[in-house]
Amino acid sequence: MGYTIERLPGASVWVVRGQGEGHVGEADEIIERLRRLTTPADQAAVLFDLRELAYIPTPAEARYIGQRYGEVGSAHGLRMAYLALPGAQYGVARTVEILSGFRGVEARVFTEETEAMAWVRQPRARSAEGGGS
Repeated sequence: MGYTIERLPGASVWVVRGQGEGHVGEADEIIERLRRLTTPADQAAVLFDLRELAYIPTPAEARYIGQRYGEVGSAHGLRMAYLALPGAQYGVARTVEILSGFRGVEARVFTEETEAMAWVRQPRARSAEGGGS
């Protein structure tokens, strides 16, 4: 298995750490586990730490992942942060961010762990419902 999922103590924040080779099927495994671990009432955030993952999805796989994460993220009210290395990994994470955002998921991509952790711990934005930001 090329990933771990753990909850940060004292927070509704889940950290998914990708490691090693990986494959697109793991995206489905991860999202199914998050679906079982969270409810919309949790108002949870997920930090996907991709920095140790060697696998770089193809553009078609990135679109698929973005759509799937968007479906579940929207249904479960998840905020999603992606921590990626600069370059191709960052570009793929941006694709996933944009596509999940089309489904109403609040998502961001980061290259710095400190910034990513600060963002997932912030209170939720209300711009989706209230029409303002």
